[in-house]
Amino acid sequence: MTQRTVHKFPVDRLKLFAGSEEEACDVARADYDQHVVSEILAYRGDPELRSSMTFEVRFADGDVRWLPFSKDLSETQHFEQFCTTYLTISPLLYTTVVAARMRRDINGRPITEISPGDNVFVDIRSFGNPAFYDELTLPDPYHTCYAVLGVYGDWSSAQHKKIEISFPLFKQQFTVDHDYVRRYGSVKVFDVSCMVLVDAAFARTHPRVLA
Repeated sequence: MTQRTVHKFPVDRLKLFAGSEEEACDVARADYDQHVVSEILAYRGDPELRSSMTFEVRFADGDVRWLPFSKDLSETQHFEQFCTTYLTISPLLYTTVVAARMRRDINGRPITEISPGDNVFVDIRSFGNPAFYDELTLPDPYHTCYAVLGVYGDWSSAQHKKIEISFPLFKQQFTVDHDYVRRYGSVKVFDVSCMVLVDAAFARTHPRVLA
């Protein structure tokens, strides 16, 4: 026969809650220091190193703060929406094992999003590590996309799984795979509402961008 442990609770400590179910949930969340996320505004850190990632979060009560990547945050609907919008960090929607498998899968398929000769605008956060970007001390760096012109060159594989991309401003050229193209190098239209062009004029006022 299984014995059942009975936990006694001091009934005299119970109090009647006068309020709606929604209000009761709010009180419970406060007791456990939980808050309702209403929007994710920005990110910083290296998407390839999850422990370095932090997110600017707005809560339902209007409070805005930067929070580290966590399981609780990653399971919210707003996190999914944010990562779907910003493909650069889309692997964070999956476990590291699943994300690595998905990367192998896409790199095994021909690149179709762009072609040799195409111009694209690439967020300079894809260059170097987060410290490089932070040290540039750009205005409003996490709500603005600072983009540099990239020009696709020749295919680097007969199967079109890799391609050359050059950045005239930086005088650099790289061979990139399908994952890079999808996450960083497929924006063909410059959006003046949220992007700042990193060109020669910009470099004259922010010379560290060429360092």
